[in-house]
Amino acid sequence: MDRNLIDELYASVVRNDVGAVRAALAAHPGLLDARDRLGSTPLHLAAFRGSSGMLELFLDAGAPVDALELESRSTPLHWAAEAGQGEIVRLLLERGASLEQRDAWFGLTPLGWATCVFWVPRKHRDRSVVVGQLRAAGARGDAFVELGANDLDALRRLVTADPAELTRRLGFAGDEMQPLHWAGAYGRQDAIALLIELGADTSARTMLGLTPLGAVLQRAQTGSAAAFLRAGFSGDESTAVVGGFVEALKDVSAEILTPALASRLLFVASSEGHDQMIETLVRRGADPAARLRRIIRELSFLATPLHVAAQHDCASAAKALLAAGAPPSAGAEEGKPTPLHVAAAEGLEELVQLLLEGGADREAREVAYDATPADWADFAGYRELAIRLRARS
Repeated sequence: MDRNLIDELYASVVRNDVGAVRAALAAHPGLLDARDRLGSTPLHLAAFRGSSGMLELFLDAGAPVDALELESRSTPLHWAAEAGQGEIVRLLLERGASLEQRDAWFGLTPLGWATCVFWVPRKHRDRSVVVGQLRAAGARGDAFVELGANDLDALRRLVTADPAELTRRLGFAGDEMQPLHWAGAYGRQDAIALLIELGADTSARTMLGLTPLGAVLQRAQTGSAAAFLRAGFSGDESTAVVGGFVEALKDVSAEILTPALASRLLFVASSEGHDQMIETLVRRGADPAARLRRIIRELSFLATPLHVAAQHDCASAAKALLAAGAPPSAGAEEGKPTPLHVAAAEGLEELVQLLLEGGADREAREVAYDATPADWADFAGYRELAIRLRARS
């Protein structure tokens, strides 16, 4: 299918131009199976934007109601639920949309997306109505759903019936948090005490190597931190990394701070801009070329700490990582965005220059958009930066 036809179809969906979409489908029926550059169907876009007429047009034409995004494995109902689109949720449920499909990013059902995913908050309408609709239709809760709904009685009943809910994990987009991490990170202070009472693992780590208290401090949840301290928690190597307290790592044994854990925590130090902590973690065995799956600029790929430093505008962290041997063009060999793509899309001139001086490839081309770092800068509106990136001097 011609890429221009697909791009025009999606532009028409964004404009909510039902007539143009109807004409396009009549002329090119294959567009019903179109995917955008991120793997979404037109039905996903219509559901997220709340375009009921557009949604019905696609469904009447035969679009599968439970179409899955290629990467996230989410359905249109996930996106309508996250956005609080009550009318769209009603229409999808009437067409038989699945209540129990779990996505590959967060590992949640549409009800989970309505209660504890905050992907594009500015698009939210009335998520409480959507929660009611989904529950009335028979959607089942889990520990994250009840935490997001702040229903502690339901949470207690759920965990009492199935203690395994305490060790349920979110997907990588939720940092593989367990319920206790999530309760602290999102300020559910009453839930912290309940989860500990019910037997939550107080030493469990996220994919970034953070304990529950570390996850709390990373999100600056002072009330949650106080709740953990009242429960007897104390600082650990992960809280030291979040705070940049290099001295606190001196007495941490190699049995605890292994190279594998240090490599995970390196992503935290990079996002916080702690250059001295980066140097310390590398000395303790952290790999500056380590990879973890992250979502950056709506693309899911195996990123390095240098990608994360660029994402968070941490020039000092990027400098420390480059000095430690971080690959300046990581991702290029797989056709994924490089740290230079990320910095260019954010208009970060200091970081762009630092990466170029460190050997970053300005010609690297990622495959999702078939674009160079200059193209990313151009698309984001940083025209002068794009011109400089295209220059050879």
